[in-house]
Amino acid sequence: MKRLLCLFKPVQNKTYPWVLRHPKVKDELARFKTRKDAMNWFLSLGYECATWFQTDQKVFGGIFISEGKDNNWSFEINVDKFDGNVVEKEVLEEFFVNVETGLRKSQEAEKFLKTVTDFKVVSDHKTYFPVDDEFVIERKKSAKDLEIEKLRELNEQLEKQANKQPVVITETKTEAPRVVEVEKVVEKVVEKVVEVEKVVEVEKVVYKKEREVVKFAFIGHLEPLKQLEVLAVYSAKVEKISTRFTEKQVTSPEELARVKKQLELVLTAAEALKKLLMNNEKATNLLKLISISLAKSVEKFAQIVVARTDIKFTPETFVYFVKTTGEKALLAQELSFVLFDKKHVAFLPETEYQFAIYEAEAKLETHLVVFADEKSAPVAAAVESLEATKKRFPYLFWTTFLLTLSLTILFLLVILLWVGEIPPLYPK
Repeated sequence: MKRLLCLFKPVQNKTYPWVLRHPKVKDELARFKTRKDAMNWFLSLGYECATWFQTDQKVFGGIFISEGKDNNWSFEINVDKFDGNVVEKEVLEEFFVNVETGLRKSQEAEKFLKTVTDFKVVSDHKTYFPVDDEFVIERKKSAKDLEIEKLRELNEQLEKQANKQPVVITETKTEAPRVVEVEKVVEKVVEKVVEVEKVVEVEKVVYKKEREVVKFAFIGHLEPLKQLEVLAVYSAKVEKISTRFTEKQVTSPEELARVKKQLELVLTAAEALKKLLMNNEKATNLLKLISISLAKSVEKFAQIVVARTDIKFTPETFVYFVKTTGEKALLAQELSFVLFDKKHVAFLPETEYQFAIYEAEAKLETHLVVFADEKSAPVAAAVESLEATKKRFPYLFWTTFLLTLSLTILFLLVILLWVGEIPPLYPK
């Protein structure tokens, strides 16, 4: 049985806030506009799975279990042990499951699935789930079932005691009729209040400080020198990605066009920046080296990624690669942005950006990018060099200030001695 989380993450993507993700996989499976779209799309794939789902308050509302094969499927939901205050009947209706039988309303589900067209598939579901992660669901009896069982056991004990009680028969010495006294056993059902410990799963996170999340930024809205730094870091990133491929990647013409588009957008940004840096000779020279590096990377990808007209544009035929961390990533998506200065910097405005924005903690990093100049020795361009220059400025300011203050005090002492305000050390 597979495992899956249905999470509500509006901060990451307001258009597609509902995320399907495996608890042990960093990448997402898909993104949707509503929980109903997400769950019904996944159920249509036909996996035996236990899915923990959240509410729009980012609180887990319950677990939904689907079991079976072919047309013999059964569905189960548990909301008692969660804090989402979810109504079981409403959720079952949302997932098109019959409340009484526990079977799915196939016709209604298929009809609704045809309307689910606006969503994003991030990973191929056939290769998404870890092979060695098979989940076995442990079904625990609810508090109500436990209470019923205890009352039933108590009732059985009373019946056994009643059967063991002796029947007493006495006779008088007179000729009076025989009186048979039978001890009456009255069966009483004892209602016993059973205190049931409620198990609540609490995910407690202790924050030492407010967590900053990477935010989207369009390169065209940054200052020219910041754009130059972004392009430098991006060129290094693209060069590293190209080394992750050991053989040609054959894909569809549409996927090849999508990869080319990301690289063309970067080259267009570099060309636009060239006009803004016309009066800065040093920055212009660095931009030339960055452009040369980008051009070489484009040539490498032209040899790595090729297309065939008989291949369809599906998630199975997208071009993926494995990062140094072992994560599987979509090539077109990785080429569309670069993480820089706590920002997810892309080369299109956010309204035109097609990929999901990773929800990652914002961190400041210093990048050292080396570009080889064909006419001179290699040039090392520290992306944070401009920031380092700014940091040196306060030291220069305070040094000048202290020297000036010392000279002023010395000048005042000379004047005071001269006018006699301060007595000399050796009076005449």
